[in-house]
Amino acid sequence: MTAKHPLTTKKTKPRRKLKEILDQRMRFSAVVGKRGTRTGFEGQPEETILFQNIRRVDTGEQATDHVWFAYLKTFETAGIRFGDLIEFDARVATYQKGYCGYRNNWAEKQTDYKLSRPTKVKVILRAEARLVQKLAIEAQPTA
Repeated sequence: MTAKHPLTTKKTKPRRKLKEILDQRMRFSAVVGKRGTRTGFEGQPEETILFQNIRRVDTGEQATDHVWFAYLKTFETAGIRFGDLIEFDARVATYQKGYCGYRNNWAEKQTDYKLSRPTKVKVILRAEARLVQKLAIEAQPTA
């Protein structure tokens, strides 16, 4: 008997808010999170970057809590840094989430939604300015 991999018990919810705007190119805002790496083609490491608190610019509604992108030249050119509030255009697309190998004791694949092809990246507010704003709000007396 083969042991079940822990991923088989983990069911994640698809990003339903993104499903509503599938295949549309829209403007989003996000807070820049950490950078990381992933194993790419033929085992080569690829740099990645995390965006958090992704919101639609047109409605202000949260689209998803986070998204990872490959660290592209577009991000480097924009000069984004950890904690910055940014805006960018991206298309909503689908991808297969889960194990894609030959073993049958891993979690099943499921369709999820992502942001792809980011362009027109612009820093809206630097991390330092965001911190000053937050401290000023907290320092205001409450009625």
